[in-house]
Amino acid sequence: ANGATVNSWNDGSTNGFTANATGAGASAQTYLSNWRNGRGAVVFETTDASLDIAHNAAHNLSGNYTFLMVGEQGGDGSWPHIISKGSTGYTFGNDGGRELGAGSGTALNGAPGATWNVGAENIIEVSVTSGTNIATYFDGVANATDTLTAIANNTDALQIGERYDGGSEFGGNIAELFLINDALTTTERELINEYLG
Repeated sequence: ANGATVNSWNDGSTNGFTANATGAGASAQTYLSNWRNGRGAVVFETTDASLDIAHNAAHNLSGNYTFLMVGEQGGDGSWPHIISKGSTGYTFGNDGGRELGAGSGTALNGAPGATWNVGAENIIEVSVTSGTNIATYFDGVANATDTLTAIANNTDALQIGERYDGGSEFGGNIAELFLINDALTTTERELINEYLG
């Protein structure tokens, strides 16, 4: 229901993962039933709270993979991280409103100079190939390329809504979140953006 506390978020794929609310502000996330175009979204406040998925080997990524989110940065998170997996694993987010990318621990590599449209719907994609090459996209349009620092496998939980150390909380709305163990082709990107749009 609109405004209800989000205690868990179920995986829409066939993998069956469930993200559960944790942290001191575990009741902070709420559900917005009609965010845009009839699509609902989880509302994240910049509090010590995240939705965590217990470690699974499938979440240790290497080679080619893609992070993709449709959502809206609310402007109240100065260093918003969307996904984080421990101090040695990966993180996906927006570094100070300047960088969209992925990295290890607290470091982000990706798109220097890039900015999200704060307060507006964005389809954000970070694609990694060969484990080190990053390409970023805004609403399906190529934005920038960069080189990724080394990322290690670990057994930490996958956190949604803040960095692994409890900082850099995301403030805004997330309607869809994809973690894909491959890089997208141009055709796949177009199909996904058509679906998300």
